[in-house]
Amino acid sequence: MLEVRGQEHMKRVVAAVFAYADGQLTTGKSPVDVEQDLMSKGMEPESALSVVEKIVHERHRQAAERARVMAQRERERIAHRRRVMAMRAAAAQRTMMMGAMICAAGVLMSLLTHSTSMSSAPYVVAWGVILVGAVRFLRGAAMASTSRRELTEEAVQR
Repeated sequence: MLEVRGQEHMKRVVAAVFAYADGQLTTGKSPVDVEQDLMSKGMEPESALSVVEKIVHERHRQAAERARVMAQRERERIAHRRRVMAMRAAAAQRTMMMGAMICAAGVLMSLLTHSTSMSSAPYVVAWGVILVGAVRFLRGAAMASTSRRELTEEAVQR
């Protein structure tokens, strides 16, 4: 039982030493100064060096891990942006195709009614359908233009 208490006390002492040294490094002291400070408080030079090296190594490891995570997030952000741009380009193509088909249907309807009517008989010009189709086609063309510009800007940024 006494040995367990001694081990627990030793763990707390070691944790306190590491916390103190980490705090000193956080305040801006150099590793050499922290090492000297630990030795002035009675720590063996090898132990002080080991404590400071472990803290510095852990900080470097954490910084590398943060950099890796940030790079991964950036790659994911870029991949998502590309998927969104591809979906916008596809939507623009669909809008243009639908507009062209609506406009063509209006023109075809007008031509059919004109060709089946007598020479002086009235016929239907489906100008509303033609106009709706043309507007939809132009909206799709504007979407495609924006999509191409975004892709160009993305390529320039890389």
